[in-house]
Amino acid sequence: MQLVEQILLVSAVFIVLAASQSLRKHEYCVIGAGPAGLQLGYFLRAAEHDYAIIERGDRPGAFFETYPRHDTLISINKRRTDSRNTEYSLRHDWNSLLSNDEQMQMRYYSIKMFPKRQDLLLYLKDFKERFNLNVHFKTEVTGLHRLTESSEYRFSLETSQGQYHCQVVIVATGLFKMKSLNITGLEHTSSYDDMSLNPADYENKRVLIIGKGNTAFETAAHIYGRTKLIHLMSRNRVRLAWSSHYVGDVRAVNNELLDTYQLKSIDGLLEYDANDLFVLRRPDGSLAVGPKDLENDLDQTLFEENTRGLFETKLLSKIGNKNSSFSVELEGEGIVNFNYDVVIRANGFEFDRSWLPNVTTVRNGKYPKITPSYESTDIPGLYFAGTLTHSLDYRKAAGGFIHGFRYTVRALQRHLDAKRHDRPWPSLKQPLTGLIDTMVRRINEGSGNYQMFQNLGDVFIVDRAASSFTLLEEFPLRLLPSLPSASGHPVGRDSLLFVFAFEYGKNFSGPALDVFHEERASCSPEDAYECNFLHPVIYQYNSLPTDTRKAALKQPMYPLSLERCAMLAVMHGSTKPAESWCGGSSESRQDSAAMLRGWSAADMMQHGWKQK
Repeated sequence: MQLVEQILLVSAVFIVLAASQSLRKHEYCVIGAGPAGLQLGYFLRAAEHDYAIIERGDRPGAFFETYPRHDTLISINKRRTDSRNTEYSLRHDWNSLLSNDEQMQMRYYSIKMFPKRQDLLLYLKDFKERFNLNVHFKTEVTGLHRLTESSEYRFSLETSQGQYHCQVVIVATGLFKMKSLNITGLEHTSSYDDMSLNPADYENKRVLIIGKGNTAFETAAHIYGRTKLIHLMSRNRVRLAWSSHYVGDVRAVNNELLDTYQLKSIDGLLEYDANDLFVLRRPDGSLAVGPKDLENDLDQTLFEENTRGLFETKLLSKIGNKNSSFSVELEGEGIVNFNYDVVIRANGFEFDRSWLPNVTTVRNGKYPKITPSYESTDIPGLYFAGTLTHSLDYRKAAGGFIHGFRYTVRALQRHLDAKRHDRPWPSLKQPLTGLIDTMVRRINEGSGNYQMFQNLGDVFIVDRAASSFTLLEEFPLRLLPSLPSASGHPVGRDSLLFVFAFEYGKNFSGPALDVFHEERASCSPEDAYECNFLHPVIYQYNSLPTDTRKAALKQPMYPLSLERCAMLAVMHGSTKPAESWCGGSSESRQDSAAMLRGWSAADMMQHGWKQK
């Protein structure tokens, strides 16, 4: 009997140990150990929070074990600048994560302007080890559930290694699922993620690549030297990064095919929605491609012919008769091509929400729908970080890329600190006499506002009574209406706010514009508000904005110069709005300048409050 009791006791101990191992509890559960997950882990560890990074792969940045398929990144590795200032240099370093160790920069891992994915993999591995980040590898998250209100924790995560209970869940998985296409005959196509990487497999082949983004052009560049011709197809025209100023558009490092197209060398571009295509394999192995609405009208015996001409002729005839929008390019020989040997789907990635079915998506399913504080609109307490927050600045700033989301990740952590731990947003408080010097320094050096223009900005809270100001760096501008609760900093009734952000002018780019014209970066100090290139803009608020449905920034001040217009606003903020000094006609601005003649910045700050 005693032996039986001992056996039962040992069994109970093992059961308790197994249960404790299968259930892990953390305040913050970060899903994904890519660049965003590691960056968030760094900040959570620095703040001494209880956290775990959950990663399904066996190493940090597992995405980059496969992608980009042809190895070369499109993020700039600017190793040298004119400044020794690390903050300034980060404006031109697109791969490094933020840390207090200057040796943890990508420039020490590659000398190439565009590093290889293997370089980034090594960098991320070293970053994880250097800061001893708590990453649980080989753990795949399969589900998320809300716990009862009485529970100590808010969420339960189902994983391949057991359960996690978490107060806050932050998804930083990035975009790793290829966009789906509704092509008839999809089985006859290959995908960017499973295509052959051996250029010899494309020798003397006619190739159709579906997509006109960086994945498509990267693929074309890799196989171009072996192919007979390459066509790229999408419903939209090509958008070039150097024209749009959006880093996610086609980069010059990938766009060699545009040369061959524009210089009349067989290759071409097609404008058509690939979801309306059919792909049929002919007996000779070639692929017949055309609009779905014509598929049933074609004589099936056409696909038994060994020659392609008959099919092309009849399909072209049908297109003409049906007024189809199928747009084609003429080859050098004047023959319209509808036959290919290879069709590759390279139309980009989207958010995988298979384990989050209740999360709403935006941008045609590409991103989860989130609030300005990076929180899910559907599940309170569920946050997103990294590329998945790019919906807030899509086709504008760099929030979908390392050099942008390293700053939004930091903003998220600062916001959570203020909201959950009563730790106000890090700030700098100084006498009012230092306002202009501080503002100019941030304009000249700050990297977060520079990369996340129009989305992150510096907020200067001016306390008139104390003749001092408080600076909050890189604050999400859409959170301005809720600044006190979002940052932990009160804004008094008598406070004056200046907000500095970088912006492009209205006519900085566009399909019909010459982005290399002589006045492309014309920014004279006296008319800086008319600058069309990236430039600093200062907004003045006599009270917090209240409309959360629109962008937080209102009409900017139109300064004579950064210093003089800001001083006028400070001097007359309580009795005269800044617009009356900095807006209006050029004559009124000249009158304002005449009044200031002979005043230094220090004079204005010391005596400005007495001016009426």
